Amino acid sequence: LGFGVGIAGLYVGSVLFYKGSAKAISKGVQVLSERKSEYRTVDGREFKHLDLGFYDYGRRELEAQGFVFLEDTEDALHKGPRVFFRTLVGADGGTLGILYHHKLSALLRMLGAKDSKVMEFETGFSNGLYVFTSNAEDAGKLDSPEVIDALWMPHGTALPLVHRAHEKRLQAFREKYPGVEPVPVTTAADLHRFQTELDRIKSEFRKRHGLSKDELQRI
Repeated sequence: LGFGVGIAGLYVGSVLFYKGSAKAISKGVQVLSERKSEYRTVDGREFKHLDLGFYDYGRRELEAQGFVFLEDTEDALHKGPRVFFRTLVGADGGTLGILYHHKLSALLRMLGAKDSKVMEFETGFSNGLYVFTSNAEDAGKLDSPEVIDALWMPHGTALPLVHRAHEKRLQAFREKYPGVEPVPVTTAADLHRFQTELDRIKSEFRKRHGLSKDELQRI
């Protein structure tokens, strides 16, 4: 009888945990659908709690491939541990190389969660479509807006591999849509407009789409 009660308790506990997790995830998705951003230029050296060596390594690697440093940016409205985005622009004037270290709280790390050191490439085109290639694998558990063609590679995928994959995907995209050109992003003001527009697209998609059963199961 005691064993049976114990098993029943574990079952009820797991159901309650799942429902609580689902509610927390749904709340997080609601936040995404209402997300507003306010981007500002920052000095990356101020972020001592982040792995600045990772940012510097990424900058050196990208500059060796012809990228030019644009700026370090922070979303001033972001709640939680501060994080900044280091953005460089490629030789085509429109492909962005973005690096960021998302550091989790000490509690989450104690529970086994790991920080994310993300390397991402984004290109917007004159036809309103976007190509994303990133090693932020977990982001792929949520569906992307229809106008964003995203590839989410495994965590830890090296920067040269992510870059090479993006270049191949850009070539395929141009073959599919001949004559399209990258949207130019050459100044800080261009970058802020680009980021704000993407946030709008993602937010409106999430409002329409909500959270599907398939997405919840993947999470």
